[in-house]
Order: sequence, then structure tokens, then C-alpha cells
Amino acid sequence: MILFAAVCLTSCLREGIDTIALPFGKIPDGVIPAEIREQFEQYIPIYEGITPPNITGEYLVSPDVLVFTSDGNFDPGYQFADMYIQFYDQTPSGICKYRHRQSLSTADAPEVYVVGRDNNFTAYFIEDEIRFDDNGDTLAYCKISKIVSGTWTEHGIENYRNGFIMLEKYDPTDLLMDVNVFRVVEDGNGFSENYNWVKSYSKDDANLPTCIDKKPALK
Repeated sequence: MILFAAVCLTSCLREGIDTIALPFGKIPDGVIPAEIREQFEQYIPIYEGITPPNITGEYLVSPDVLVFTSDGNFDPGYQFADMYIQFYDQTPSGICKYRHRQSLSTADAPEVYVVGRDNNFTAYFIEDEIRFDDNGDTLAYCKISKIVSGTWTEHGIENYRNGFIMLEKYDPTDLLMDVNVFRVVEDGNGFSENYNWVKSYSKDDANLPTCIDKKPALK
């Protein structure tokens, strides 16, 4: 049921805003399947509204710490590799693009929808993520439904939280978390500062798992 709802969302978002009516200033029901929404919202705030801030920028999430995982494979407080995120090309209607790098994984989302009011925002989107090995060869790839919430400031994002659900994956070595598993992570110090990483990213913490890895031990 979770997968069905999430796949419907994927097709809807990928059709573009000219062909589908999304709830104005709200998170569509399919982004968080009804059967887990109440539990999901215990761990991540969902802001709604039609006047979100412009969240364009590059940010460092460090430490990237687990709040909750539905598979129980990591304990709350587990520290993943630092995550470097970017929102860019935001339009007046609150649509932008996203990418992140984390250890040996990269992710991109061409359509991000931002809602909220004042400086509080929630961004929701489908991302494509690739997991590499130490030599840069592809080990696995997946699609994830993601929600990022926080409070934008000129120096970074306060109270950053990132909730995500695995939609589908190609994962021959079973490295990634299972389909339908959902997790929530946060910046452990409560603030994700501005950090110009796009032109200078390096995998300094490649020995740490990414937040989509199935288990603590890298394979």
C-alpha cells in the first residue's frame, strides 16, 4: 500500500505542475501514505502555507544523526556521514531543484515543491540516488520520496529534519534499506550552516554509512 501511494506520487510529480493540480500550500496526501502519516509526523514537523521562504543555497548537515527508522537496523542517535545539500533555481511559485552528496552516494531531484510561511518551510520531492563503491563504480540506485523541513535563516537552516521513504531500488548486494522502510534524520547540532561545497566536495568520511544504507557495517 505504501509503495502504491508513493509510486502514484512519483508519476504525478514527474508530470509537472502544468498537468496536475497539487494542493495549494499543502503536502499532497500521497507524499506520506495515510497508514504511516501520524507516526511520521511524530518525528518531523510539516509546515504548510503559500508564502515559503526562498531556500536557495548550499548547506552542510553535520552531524547527520538518526531520529527514527522503521526497520530498527540503527539505533536513534546513530551518526551517518555528513550530508551536503543544495536547493537551487527556486521560482516565485516555490518550485526548485535539489541535489546532495553523502559519502559514497549522490542524489538529484529536478522538481522540488516548497510550502510554508514566514521562514518555516517544508520541501517535498522524489529523488534519484546512486550508491558507489570506493572506485566510483555503481553499486546500487534507488528512488526515494523525501520531505525536508526547517526554518530558513540567512546563515543556514535551523532545526533541519529530513524524512524519507524508499520507493524502489536496484540493489544486487542488498546494501540499501528495504522498499517501504522510512527514516528521519536531523542535524545533530540543530543548525545546518551555509557551506559552499558544490565545487569542492570530497569524500572525507567515506568510511561512514549513508543514511540509506541498510545496516551500520559497510559492505
